[in-house]
Order: sequence, then C-alpha cells, then structure tokens
Amino acid sequence: MKTKFFGIGIMICGLWFAPVHAQDDIGTETVTVIKSYTPSVADADKINTIPKMTDSVVLRKKQVIYNIFSVPVASTFTPAKGRAAPVQRSNPEVLYNSSASFALGNFNNAALDFYTSREIDRGEKQFDIALNHFSSRGDIDDTPFDTNIYDTKLALTLSSKERDLNWTARLAGGHQIYNWYGVRAGVVDEALLPQIDEKQTYFNVEGSARFDVAESVITGGEILLRRFWDRLESGENRIRVTPSFLLPVSDEEVTIELHADYLNGSFTNSSLNSVENTSGIEYSFFQAGVTPGLLISRDDLTLKLGARIVIGLDNEASDTNFYLYPEVTASYNLAGEAVIAYGGIQGDLRQNSFYDLAARTPYISPTLVIQP
Repeated sequence: MKTKFFGIGIMICGLWFAPVHAQDDIGTETVTVIKSYTPSVADADKINTIPKMTDSVVLRKKQVIYNIFSVPVASTFTPAKGRAAPVQRSNPEVLYNSSASFALGNFNNAALDFYTSREIDRGEKQFDIALNHFSSRGDIDDTPFDTNIYDTKLALTLSSKERDLNWTARLAGGHQIYNWYGVRAGVVDEALLPQIDEKQTYFNVEGSARFDVAESVITGGEILLRRFWDRLESGENRIRVTPSFLLPVSDEEVTIELHADYLNGSFTNSSLNSVENTSGIEYSFFQAGVTPGLLISRDDLTLKLGARIVIGLDNEASDTNFYLYPEVTASYNLAGEAVIAYGGIQGDLRQNSFYDLAARTPYISPTLVIQP
C-alpha cells in the first residue's frame, strides 16, 4: 500500500511544477515501485488483557457507610467449675486362698481335692497344704478278685520369695492300694483262687528343697530324699542333688550343672524268669555328672554349646561306665516374640526306679530288674 501512495505523490509533484516549465513539455510518466511485504512484530496489534466493556448499562459500586450500635444486655448465666467424669471401674477378681471339692460317681467312685494357702511371717513366706484322694470300690463282672482302688496324696510346702533368693521346701507322702484282678479263665485252678492274695499297697515319703539365687555364681539347686516301699517287703531309697553355676567370661556366659544320684533298693521275690523263688533282687546305682556349656547371645540368636559327662556305677555288679552326650541348643527370633525357631540335640543317662515305674503303671510285679 505504501508503494502505491508513493507513486501518486510523484505524479502530483510533476503537476505542481508543470507551469513553471511549461516551455518544456517532457510528458507524464507513471513509476510503479514493487517491493515484497516483510512484516515485523511491531506491525502486529497487541490484544488487551482486559477487554473494554461495550455494555450500555454499567453498574457502579455504591459506598456503604455503617456504624455499630452496642446495647448492654443483662445476663444471669454463671459458669460452673468443670469436673472430670468418674471412671467406671470393674470389680476386682475375687481370689481365694482355699478350695475344696468332693464328687461321687458310679462304681462307688469318690474324689476329694483340698488346697489351702496361708501367708506367714508378715507375708514374706507362704505355707501350702494339698490333699488329693480318689477311690473306687465297685466290683467288675466276671472277675474272681477284688478290684478296689485307693490313691491318696498329701503335700506340705513352705516357700519364700526375697529380692535375691527364692527357696521352697516340700514334704509329701502317699498311700495307694491296687488289686491284680486280671486273670484269664482256665489259667489258674479255681480251687487255688481263694488262696491268692492279689492286693498290692504302696507307701512313699519324700522331702525336697529348691532354691534360686540372683546375681550370684551359684544360680540354684535342688535336693531330693525319698523312701518308697510296698506291702510285699519291697523298697528303695533315693538321694539326688543338682546344683548349677554361672560364670561370666568376657562377653559370654559359661554354665556348669552338676548332679549326683544315688539309688538303692531290693525286692523280696525273685524275677519272674526264675523257676524257684529262693532269693530276692537287690540293686544299687550311683551316677555323677557334669554339664559345662557356653551360652552365646547375639541379637535374636541364642546358642548354647555344651556336653554332658556322666559316670555310672553299678555297685551290685561292681561295674563302672563312662558316658558322653551332646548338649547343643539354639533359638532364633524370626519375628520378634511371635515366631521363634529353635532346635538342638541333647542326651542323658536316666535312672529308672521302682517308684517311677509304679507311678506310671501301678499293676507291675514287684520282681523287676532295675537298670538305668
């Protein structure tokens, strides 16, 4: 567009000066300048951010002027002091220091359980009494012998719990009556049945003591004295002592457990394998052992490495044997106290006794060959 106006301006100038140079007619020429259009940023119109309002109606904000008018109001409200709501407490569990129960059933069965506990010496010591009884006097059909059962046990316990020492002393006794009534028909001549005494009675008296010591080289121990016999002149005596020690070495702990076990007994009758009942059975054993161990604790891992060394003496046979058993245990907390993996391998020489065998099966014959 500018190029065209420029051409027209030249023409007007030529006409303006034409009269001055009238004597020279040079003619009229049209010059057209053609140039390519090159736009620039300055040629563009800027768009207004806020557009102009072309509405004919324009609302104006009206200025509002206001004043606060306060009027006093009389109030009779008086706030009360707050108090905490009372907590509903549940009734404490009732604990009794004595209990007793008695029951009767078929076959003239009777059961009695009694227990009482008393605090003495201003609560520093505790004395317990426990009595248990079970009996059955009902006859079983098709048995030529009596089938009565009596089992009575009495235990007296005195215990004390102090800050560094806990100990317990116990005195117990028992009385049991059983009958060997299981005889097949035809095995024994019926004429001899009235001459058979099938009754067996057991008696036992024992005293034991145990103590536990805190923060000491001697961590605890136990001692047992027992006398056990029956109505057929069988009996045995047993003494067992088991102290334990703890020795701290560097960051680890070394445990030492000692045990001594003496057993002596006799049976009036010979073994059932003997043809003639001419002599009884006597037995006497002594065991002495030590169990050293190393206790290792690492975070969630507890490992105990040790071995049990036992010397066994058979006094009747004048025989001595030496035994060695592993004592290895380990535990690992996989998930805190929720999941614990543990395992180990242990060995021991266990001393059988007439008392333990009769407690497991009271209908055994008093003609046993006792061996560890």
